[in-house]
Amino acid sequence: HTHGLHVVGDGDGDDVTREAWPGDCLTYHYDINENQPPGTNWYHPHYEGESLAQVTGGAFGMIIVDDILDDPHNPIPEWAEPENEFLLQVFQGASGSSEFDAYDFPEWAKPENEFLLQVFQGASGSQSLGNGKKVPYEQVFHMQAHKWYRLRVSTVNAQGRTSGLWFPDECTVYKVASDGVWHEAGFAHYDGLCYAMTGSSRGDYAIKCSEDGSVNWQNSRVAKLKVYHHNSGHTTDTPPGHAPSKPDWMTGWLGAQVDEHNKKIITLFGTTGTLYGYEDDQEPQINGMQWDPDHPAGIVSYNEVQEWTIRYSIFHPFHTHLYHMQIASKDGCGDYKYGEFYDTIASAEDCVVRFKTANIGQRFVIHCHDLNHEAVGQIIWYDVRDVPDDHKNTNNGDPFKCPTNYHPYVPPKDDKEVDKKLEPFEFSDKYGHLRNRL
Repeated sequence: HTHGLHVVGDGDGDDVTREAWPGDCLTYHYDINENQPPGTNWYHPHYEGESLAQVTGGAFGMIIVDDILDDPHNPIPEWAEPENEFLLQVFQGASGSSEFDAYDFPEWAKPENEFLLQVFQGASGSQSLGNGKKVPYEQVFHMQAHKWYRLRVSTVNAQGRTSGLWFPDECTVYKVASDGVWHEAGFAHYDGLCYAMTGSSRGDYAIKCSEDGSVNWQNSRVAKLKVYHHNSGHTTDTPPGHAPSKPDWMTGWLGAQVDEHNKKIITLFGTTGTLYGYEDDQEPQINGMQWDPDHPAGIVSYNEVQEWTIRYSIFHPFHTHLYHMQIASKDGCGDYKYGEFYDTIASAEDCVVRFKTANIGQRFVIHCHDLNHEAVGQIIWYDVRDVPDDHKNTNNGDPFKCPTNYHPYVPPKDDKEVDKKLEPFEFSDKYGHLRNRL
């Protein structure tokens, strides 16, 4: 399953009912076209009942959908333009490329100014890892003093709960994108040193630092920031902004008239439900229902704006497949800002969201992203009907025997041993999570 990709939920697409046993392989077909916003995304196994064990075992990684580089009407800043590598680490490339200079992109968006960090915590209370590494062998990012960089972060933990991503006092930080979508209203109001991230969130940050420091999540240091001062120079107090236009299907939701049949209240409860008048022994549910792969919870109309009110997501982080949600509550929902897009929400208050069932449909899954709760049934799906035939995925998604030359990678046993044998560039490729670019 992918977080952030606008891809169909059936056939050989993002269908969570598919399974493969040892020795079997699956083919996934993702159509990344003009309907997909560029951004920072991630993937993990989603076989019902097994996601918890597989994700906590390390089966996940990042997917980067590159920004469009050759659009003179909507140029990406240089600090945000991605480098073409598959590694979860800093890329130091050559600067001065004419394709950047032609559109006068800000310096901090260039590919050589981009860092990637995927943070993982397994069992509750265990030490968090940054790019597969832990103290004292944590990820180190080398930065020039007073220079803006782009830091892409993906946070992963089984409970899915919200924790603070902390930056050092020596740095200035702005959040510029959430869950793979650039912020609509700019990012001046997001400045600070602590940002709320669920166990399935992504955040893009503009960051510059004056001295060494560290990034922390779940009370663990997950990355070191090593700052050097030669040829540093002083940059602007705030990074040059960028608010790219959204794909057409992602516009106009907040001003749309929503039919009553497209309005729903989604109530998540169970285990902690006594806070809301439910019994202690109730299993986690959504609107009184649990997972049934053969029967949808209901029908959702294709190509129409939906308005859902999400209740009690603070204890049950609410995640949607296929479509991003836009915050429609006028005052926002805590850390979730009005008008911005997310695919996972954990709010202490009722949160009104809108989304449009455009371009794709079929199996539309929603669930609590506490994988303990999902494993016992806090997941349901809706059938998005009347999808045009040319927008459906009816391909055969069955498993097949893996090629004879396929050999699963076995990670090394000892960080010290690997660190001695491999250069840092190779280390991230062999031991860290792959950084996949689309």
